[in-house]
Amino acid sequence: MAIFPDPESVDAFNRILDKRVEKRKGPQPDPTPRIITDIFGRMILDSRGNPTVEVDCYVDNSHLGRAAVPSGASTGTHEATEVRDGGPKWLGRGVETAVDNVNGEIRDCLVGMRVDYQEEIDQALLDLDGTPNKSRLGANAILGASLACFKASFLSVNNRHRSHVIRMHDIAAKYRSKYYQNSSSPPSSQGLTDDELFDSLKKWRHSTKMAPSHLKPDTLRELAIKRPNRLEELPKIRGIGPWISKKFGSQILAIISEGEVSNIVPCLPVPMMNILNGGAHAASNVDIQEFMVVPHGFDNFPDALRAGVETYHALKKVLKA
Repeated sequence: MAIFPDPESVDAFNRILDKRVEKRKGPQPDPTPRIITDIFGRMILDSRGNPTVEVDCYVDNSHLGRAAVPSGASTGTHEATEVRDGGPKWLGRGVETAVDNVNGEIRDCLVGMRVDYQEEIDQALLDLDGTPNKSRLGANAILGASLACFKASFLSVNNRHRSHVIRMHDIAAKYRSKYYQNSSSPPSSQGLTDDELFDSLKKWRHSTKMAPSHLKPDTLRELAIKRPNRLEELPKIRGIGPWISKKFGSQILAIISEGEVSNIVPCLPVPMMNILNGGAHAASNVDIQEFMVVPHGFDNFPDALRAGVETYHALKKVLKA
């Protein structure tokens, strides 16, 4: 005669089994749809010094995917067509038109789509272009966007990326100091970063020629982080006593105050570009190891960079002739 347990015992037993199964499975992916919130394209130089397209993909306002599309040295007659600008700039190989296509039509097409629907993304891009060889928008623009979304889809399956979000208002945040990245204020109100203010304080301290026991690096670091703005706050900083506050307090506060100024414009240096090698590492009889060009006197960095690249390619043609 079979014994059937009561329904409550069966339910309790099933709940225990469900918990054990879930524990063995481990954490499950968040089913929340991951939506493409922005697509951004730019021009970069590939390893041969040729302009190419790089695309960033943002998912739920987080920068998750980046892809570049360098062109091969050899291309077949049936390959997809990349869009180049022509004209004198970059020896006709510029990609401003392709970048504009990424930041215009392609962005409008992809924003709002689910990043994990790769087939739908690619089909939408093909339909948007409308040509058999991608010649309208350019294979370099289409492939860059597709690959960026594909890479982003892998990082969008869970929430682990949330603690590493790059703020939309500071695309270069990861290249600044950790104090700058962790600040909740936008860059325009930051002035100097903590690291930059620390360097300013170190230079000032060196100019005063004070005793090595005064204002050690740890004290200057704490000043750069806490940024006191009144004389009575200085003694709260470890290593600052009444004598330091009285003799140097006004100068310290002036440096900190200057560090709060927000109209600091970052400036890239004049590029120095190695265009020809010799010496022991080159298969030639040239004794000088490196020949460099310095495109000086241009109004901005992009024009100086372009001049150096064009010089490099022009020299290559001369040497091959």
